[in-house]
Amino acid sequence: MTPTLLALTLAVSAPALKEKDDPALIGRWTLESLTVAGTKMPDLNLTVTFNADGRCESSVMGMIQTGTYTANPKADPPEMDTTQPDGQQQVHSAQVIYKVEGDKLTICMGTDGKRPTAFSTSADSNCLLMIFKRAKKD
Repeated sequence: MTPTLLALTLAVSAPALKEKDDPALIGRWTLESLTVAGTKMPDLNLTVTFNADGRCESSVMGMIQTGTYTANPKADPPEMDTTQPDGQQQVHSAQVIYKVEGDKLTICMGTDGKRPTAFSTSADSNCLLMIFKRAKKD
């Protein structure tokens, strides 16, 4: 799976978050950096919006997709599961860890289908690390 597809899968995926699950996630986020297997990737012009009703929308290089997500902020580290239909009757899902620190959202996702346990990526890992900044309100 290419880094762009992985980022897109994560950004647009998801089954049902309620605001009470983790209100810190709610809002629009802009990707600041993406690192895959220890290599920093070029800017994807990615934004993702998490809604209180569990829906998620992303825009990657002008392509908009929707999905759903669930979050478990009580896990250590917090976990999120995402689901995204691809338009061809297939569903892509991802299991990630995340953390929100003020206006910064960090997401780590395994490319091997397994949930990571730490916020890191290296040349010998199967992880991608995305750092988002909360978008300013229009």
